Amino acid sequence: MVLEKFKEQFLQPLSEVDRLLAIAVPSHAHATFLKNKIPSNTVFLGHFFDENQNSHWLEFLREEGFFAISRVKGAGRRQAIWREWLELMTQRRSESVQSFAS
Repeated sequence: MVLEKFKEQFLQPLSEVDRLLAIAVPSHAHATFLKNKIPSNTVFLGHFFDENQNSHWLEFLREEGFFAISRVKGAGRRQAIWREWLELMTQRRSESVQSFAS
């Protein structure tokens, strides 16, 4: 019984992350939900950034402060979660813009 309750509590945020990942055109409200309703840890945010291939999230996540450099102890691990994704999405956006110029 206790294990089932724990499993349910763990899986709920994970299914919410998967729901967000399925959104083709995210909005500011989606980024706000991610920030306020999904636990800010390497498991859930790691899953979000590892699986996210959608650069439409970029501006909304920036507005929500996801990419702000924090001086809080332990923040380095959280920043490492999104740093690689941010570089990849920035590169994709740059390539997209360059394709219009060609």
